[in-house]
Amino acid sequence: MTTAFAYTARADFISAFVAQPMGAMLAIAAAIGCVVALGVSFTGYQFQRLFDPLLNKWWFSAAIILFFAAWLWKFTCMRGSMQ
Repeated sequence: MTTAFAYTARADFISAFVAQPMGAMLAIAAAIGCVVALGVSFTGYQFQRLFDPLLNKWWFSAAIILFFAAWLWKFTCMRGSMQ
C-alpha cells in the first residue's frame, strides 16, 4: 500500500491502482480528508450533515469487499509474476 500511496502522491494513478487498488483509493480518501479537515479548521462548518447519508452499513460493507478484492488482485498479480 505504501507504493500505491507514493504513486498517488505523484499523481500517477494508473501505477497506483496497478500496485494496490485499495491503497490508491485510501490515498485519495486521505487527500480528500485533509482538504475537508482544512476547510473545517478555517470555517468551523460541520460537514457531518453532508457525510451522514454516506456512512451507513452498505458503504461499510462495500469498503470491506473492496479491501479484500484489492488484496486478492494483488495476490493474483504476485502469483503470476512468480511463475
